[in-house]
Formats: sequence, C-alpha cells, structure tokens
Amino acid sequence: MKLDEILSGRKIYFLLLCLALIILFLQIKSLCSPHLESNSASPSKPSQISSEHTYLIDSFASPLIYHYTNNEDGQISFESVITDRLKVKLIPNNKTRQDSSISSIDNILGVTHFFLDLDLSSHFVHDYTNNFFRSLRPTDFVLKYEKSDSDSQIGVIHYLRKNEIDSTDKLGYTLAFFRQWRLSEFNYRIVNGDIELYMNPCSWDPSCCCPQVIQSSSNPFPREILIWNQQRVSGYSSLSNFRKLSRHNGGTVVIIWEDTSMHKILFCDIHGSTYDIISKAIEISKKYKVDPSISISDAGPMANKFMANSEHILNCTQIESLLSFDNVGAGFGYVPQKIYKYVTLKNGKLETFQSFENTLR
Repeated sequence: MKLDEILSGRKIYFLLLCLALIILFLQIKSLCSPHLESNSASPSKPSQISSEHTYLIDSFASPLIYHYTNNEDGQISFESVITDRLKVKLIPNNKTRQDSSISSIDNILGVTHFFLDLDLSSHFVHDYTNNFFRSLRPTDFVLKYEKSDSDSQIGVIHYLRKNEIDSTDKLGYTLAFFRQWRLSEFNYRIVNGDIELYMNPCSWDPSCCCPQVIQSSSNPFPREILIWNQQRVSGYSSLSNFRKLSRHNGGTVVIIWEDTSMHKILFCDIHGSTYDIISKAIEISKKYKVDPSISISDAGPMANKFMANSEHILNCTQIESLLSFDNVGAGFGYVPQKIYKYVTLKNGKLETFQSFENTLR
C-alpha cells in the first residue's frame, strides 16, 4: 500500500472520530444542559440567565453561618449566605401567640429579624410604621413575602425597590418595612488605613452610642443609625473599638444591593457587632462596586436574636422576655434548607450566585 493511501485513510479515520465525539458531546449537553429559573421580581428584567453556561459547583447544609467567638448574653453572631431569595417561617406577635396558645415554633433555625410593629401573620401594622413606610425613597428596598400554597406561615422572601411594588402588594400582607441607610450616608473616614466611625450618644438610651449620618444626607430617617454600643463616645472612634456583641452592643441588619450584572437584588443578613456590620458592608461595596443599603427593622432590645434548638424548635418565652407589649415580637426565621452555589459564564466573565433552589436537572 502506498504511503499517500495510508495517510489518506488515517485522515478519514480521524475526521470520523472527531465527528463522533462532537455528536456525543451534543447529546450529553442536550440531556444535561442546566436550566436556571428567574428569581427576579421585576417583569422588566430578563426572565432567565443563559442556561448553557450555568453550573452547580457546591452546596451547603444551611443558609446561616454562625460565629461563636466574642458573644455574650446568649447572643450568637450569624450571617446568611448572599443570595436573592430564601425560605422563611413567620413568627406571630406576642398577642397572636398568646391568644393561640403558641409557646414554640417548629421547623425554624431561630429568629432572623423582628419587624417594627408589623405582623405578616395577623396583618397588624401600627400607624407610625405606615408613616415610616411612606417615607421610604422610591429606590429604597422593601421585603416581599410570597406565602406557600399549603401553609401561609411559610413562604419565600426577596427584596425589591419601592418603585417596583405591584398594585396588589400591601404592607403587613405581602410587604414588610425596614429603615435603611446607604453605606455612603454613614459618617466614617479612613485614617492611615483605619476606619473611624462618627458616634454620638443614642437619643433613646444615653448610656449607649450609635453611628451617625453625614450632614449632607437627604435620608428621611433619624440621623442616628440604630446599632447601639454600650459606651459613651462622641466623635470619630476606630471601628475596631466596637467589636462586642451582647444585649446592648451590636444589632441585626440586612445588607441589600442590586447586582446589575446578574440582574438580581441580593441580600445578606447579619447579627453581630458594629464592627461586623460595617466591615461586611464595606466588603460588599468593594466586591460588587455598589453603595449597599444597611437596613434595620426593630432595634434596641428587639435587636437581640434567639436560636432554635437542635430539633429546629424555637422557645417563644425567650421573645416575651424582651418586651411584653402585645404588638411586638413578630418577625421571621429561616427554615432549614440546603443552599446551592452556581457559577455562570456571562459576557466572558465568571459570576457566582447561591440559591435554595436546585434548578439544574
């Protein structure tokens, strides 16, 4: 056999092999191509992320990360995963629980947020909570609750801007309120690499101090930001001086921002010291190149949070120990849920995101 005939045969074999591999790849891709459902609340945004470039890379057993260092008075620091939607269980207010003889709540990790005189269970909304809600700026964020078909006390939360609210949405039914300040509205400065926060005594507890808003801010809420610290400080002080979490130090916030590259409004809950909260907000602002909103619902004693036991049962007497008023103590906690981490290739850039939904089948 001539050399050119042998080479010609090898070329044909190689081409056939390549064609077979291409066909096999396309068949595998058609069977395994992941599909990502949209979690966006706004109809003006894309309905889905490009599915052919989205892949599951990891999973976590819980949406919350607990930090067991520097905690006092039974307060355990935690933060939630960064995501756009999570499953929650509602906590009724003191009066509703007492009237219904509810002494504990099951299928919950603990208290994540207490609402400010608002209850998504009984739909109670105090007049001044309504007034606060009306004061929100059009681009400020609100929580939206979507109840499940089988249980009105369990649903999904996500955040949207006030100017995106649907006409059927109503405060106390599908919406909850958070007072909020953008990071750029906090009065802080960086001196030789050290973050210094401007503090003043709290008007509601002079024995404590709290961060202040910059003078040029048009924020409709008070100039003091409701994260308290049991110290008497006036003026700039190093952020590292406020690392303590206890009944009178630190607080609970949800940091909210819009990731324009992913077309999602993301959030991260934090129960921790002032240092934890501000450091996380600055970290997010640098990573996502945004001016995140630091949002607070109820504060003061209701900034304290409680974990459920190992069987995911929350003892409600802990809540009543804070304040015994009828219309307080409502809020929500996350239900036990697995979190999935994805990576997507979008416009030549790798982006990661997390969801409780495993949408890759």
